[in-house]
Amino acid sequence: MVSEENGSLYRSKYHNPIEVDAWDRRLVKCQRESAGKIYGTAGKKIGNAYLRWAFGEAAVLFLRGNPNAQAWLEKKARKYNKAKALTILAHKLGRAVFYMLKRKTLFDQDKFLALS
Repeated sequence: MVSEENGSLYRSKYHNPIEVDAWDRRLVKCQRESAGKIYGTAGKKIGNAYLRWAFGEAAVLFLRGNPNAQAWLEKKARKYNKAKALTILAHKLGRAVFYMLKRKTLFDQDKFLALS
């Protein structure tokens, strides 16, 4: 799904995962700014809704039957709420996929959950 939606996304279009999150996955909010002043956020419907859905589903499926990930989510849910914690996990999965495709490596769950 990710490859079909992105095309050549990970090869040339973006240089870092923040740009990918902002545009293609709807996982970060855009800022309205002018002359260095920030005036709030804009663009709730920018990006690719299908990728946003896919990474949200991936986050839920990652939690299923995974006690380490569930413990990580509970830790985040105490600081934020559960919905925001799932969004944080989807964002984190999106960055992991970006780097996996860029570096041609496999997913390492221990490293993934240890870095936050």
